[in-house]
Amino acid sequence: MLILLLACTPTSTPVEETVDPGPQWVFDTPALESTPTLEVVDVFSETETHGFSLELDSQARNDLRSDPYSWTEAVFIAGEVPYPIGIRIKGSSTYRDYGDKPSFKLRFDYVHSELRFNGMRRLNLHNMVLDPMLSSEVLNWGFFRAAALPAPRVGYARLDINGRDEGLYSIVEDIEDDFLKQWFGDSHGNLYENAENYCDLTRVGCFDKDEWDEGNDDALEGLISAARLNGQDWLGEMKERMDWERFVSFLAMERVVAHWDSYSYDVSNYRLYHDPTADTFAFIPWSGDLGFGYRPWSYYDCGRHGVDPADYDLGLLARTCEQVPECHNAVLDAMLVHADMLEDMDAGGMVQPALDRVRDDAESDPENYDMDHFEYHGACVEEFITDRPDVVRAWVAENR
Repeated sequence: MLILLLACTPTSTPVEETVDPGPQWVFDTPALESTPTLEVVDVFSETETHGFSLELDSQARNDLRSDPYSWTEAVFIAGEVPYPIGIRIKGSSTYRDYGDKPSFKLRFDYVHSELRFNGMRRLNLHNMVLDPMLSSEVLNWGFFRAAALPAPRVGYARLDINGRDEGLYSIVEDIEDDFLKQWFGDSHGNLYENAENYCDLTRVGCFDKDEWDEGNDDALEGLISAARLNGQDWLGEMKERMDWERFVSFLAMERVVAHWDSYSYDVSNYRLYHDPTADTFAFIPWSGDLGFGYRPWSYYDCGRHGVDPADYDLGLLARTCEQVPECHNAVLDAMLVHADMLEDMDAGGMVQPALDRVRDDAESDPENYDMDHFEYHGACVEEFITDRPDVVRAWVAENR
């Protein structure tokens, strides 16, 4: 296995694209068996901001401009060692063209199937252009993970491309085999991603198959059939087909942290994994930059959108759960558990340290972030999270 070392700070200075069009790379990386094994570092460090570099030749740059969602070859540099990888632009609402701080997907096994980066085949670099405080993913997924719910790890990197500083990116763990093995013990199941807006458990065709190790969709088709049921018939099937404790805990956490860009509220940004050992499904959340009731297209501040737990019933399973007393009450119980957890861990007190970690990089970022909004939004989220446990408890008491 190949393990790479990350530099801790960027060393290059900005260079205009018109002055330096970038190197014409020839992918002549040494054979894998002769490539040095370097020190392991924590990609998702809670304190360190790493330095990444990308080198894109003229073909790669043209590919990203003309067909941004298709893979092309590039060179990833970490610890001064270049490695050939696959790269493409990602995102929908956060989409940016090449040259305008796009988000990227990286595939380390694209050129050499054996290549790994600290054990990982894939990695995401997010531009965070919709997150005023550049910390929502760290906090949001941190709360999910603290509740023993599968969610990505998050770190930070300062990225330069062809010697030009592109600023601060979040490093977001990809939902792949290592992630699945960590959370489920068995990574050989099917992993589905909602591929369309409002893709729900009504038909197989609206899902992308990120992993299809089972070679068929029998389990998903069975879940879709069961999702059409009601009452005790639905409850019995869901207890058999879903990882039940994780299911109700997931529905509860989306409500508690007002993660509206989600399955329950918006039928968006989720994965479904079928654990073949347990023969059960579990939800995995995605896109954590719009948590805590913030919707940038509608409001300047947090705590305004998707804050009423009663509104988290758009997803078919979430809606039917509300109609089945045992499921409804199980979600309420889980909401109280999550509210206690946030209070016990002083979740509101975690916001300012998160801002302190990225403030200097935000101030120097070529994106020219609005630092007044950075501070204002951070204070808003701190107050929202601090007050949320009592708000949740009051809502649960009224909805028993």
